[in-house]
Amino acid sequence: MKNKSRAAAVIIKNKKLLLFHRHKDGEVYYVLPGGGIEKNESPEQAVIREIKEELNLEVKNPKKLFEFTNLGHREYYYLIKEFSGKLKAIGDSEGGGRIKDEVVWCNYDDLKEIRLLPEKAKTKLLKFFKELS
Repeated sequence: MKNKSRAAAVIIKNKKLLLFHRHKDGEVYYVLPGGGIEKNESPEQAVIREIKEELNLEVKNPKKLFEFTNLGHREYYYLIKEFSGKLKAIGDSEGGGRIKDEVVWCNYDDLKEIRLLPEKAKTKLLKFFKELS
């Protein structure tokens, strides 16, 4: 059985958060970059691998921010302030053109106004950024 747990990155730079602006099956929303945790892989290893695969970035010192269960699956969120490489979205998710992702930098204040999924991650991020201020 495939592990449905997910590791996601909260990548921040210059008081902005990196997001995917996602178009999927007629819906438009935002998600944090990341993906599934593979067998024999820790959530931290998964977030490092996923960010390399999706964004062409080398991640340093990810710090776990929070975790929760979403739709019956565990999700892990890591704060990433240190990274290198040339940011480049590496293709779209899940072939066949069902999903189109665009990389965007979002101001912390704008986070309140956008549809970021899952909603629980958005709530936790808003609290985190408020505490940073």
